[in-house]
Amino acid sequence: MSDRRRERGRRPPVQAGFDSWSQGEHKASARIARGIVVPAARPGFTLSPNARVFHIGSRFARGMETDLAAAGVQTLSRDPSAALAVLRSNPTRGLLNKYNPVAIRQELDWASGIEDFPREFLLSHGGAYVDPGLHELAPAGDMNTIMRRREGVSAYFARAFRADLVVITLSTTEVWFDRRTRLALNGPPLKRIYRTDPDRFSFRPVLFEEVLAHLKAACSVLNGENPKLKIVIAVSPVPLERTYGPEDIIVATQTAKSTLHAAATQVAAATPSVDYFPCYEAVSTSDPARAWESDRRTVRPEMMRALTAAFIERYGLMLTPESPTAGRA
Repeated sequence: MSDRRRERGRRPPVQAGFDSWSQGEHKASARIARGIVVPAARPGFTLSPNARVFHIGSRFARGMETDLAAAGVQTLSRDPSAALAVLRSNPTRGLLNKYNPVAIRQELDWASGIEDFPREFLLSHGGAYVDPGLHELAPAGDMNTIMRRREGVSAYFARAFRADLVVITLSTTEVWFDRRTRLALNGPPLKRIYRTDPDRFSFRPVLFEEVLAHLKAACSVLNGENPKLKIVIAVSPVPLERTYGPEDIIVATQTAKSTLHAAATQVAAATPSVDYFPCYEAVSTSDPARAWESDRRTVRPEMMRALTAAFIERYGLMLTPESPTAGRA
């Protein structure tokens, strides 16, 4: 390998012709003008057509998961019923969504057994307990119910260790922390609990170096449990629903996404088992009328289908004889 190639990193350049904004057959301006564009990339690995995939993330990740499953891809994260059966309510995948890189790393630590889930992390209110590691809508319950559910949640996320590919979709850098345990909440504390004990909680955006460290740690846990596992990191294009910092929500969203993007691409560039998939760039660059619903927070089905098709093609899932990547190791 030449010195110049080493300077560029371990991956080869993008496919020929995709390196110009205004010249050549694949110029970016022309691709963008067609309305929907998924940026080209040379994947760091390909998978078996029957590879098993596990998604970790929030609403956007659930959309990708649903479309991949509809296309016939095996998605181990699709059925959370075992984890939620103890709720005695209708299972909802949203209750297992993950929003920030600290919460993602914690959940993998608990699922792997590297760390034990601490009971002191549970929040008490009105004689019941709330699990701040889950979605805020997760029902409260007595200690035994919550801890049984925790066992189910860890079993659910442990499915990731049996997958061939784990897709981690990052949403935000804005994190609420529990001062008592120094753990990250999955979202903001419930208002009724915050009002009772506001000093227990702190809020701050995690910085680039912290995001990078948590992503590396999460990938280390995954590959420690399954050395053959491949990982794709993506950044959700969905804007923050609200910010708890001093900035305009538009600025806060861009700050969060930029920080996540920088960390995700750095981990992917340095780690052979990790790739970056440009969901954020695809949706934010495509024609807004075709990429977004009117609320500008919901990605349109047409855009999701384009992302799913590109993902399947890029990583060799469900290959056909006509596929340009067919037969590649």
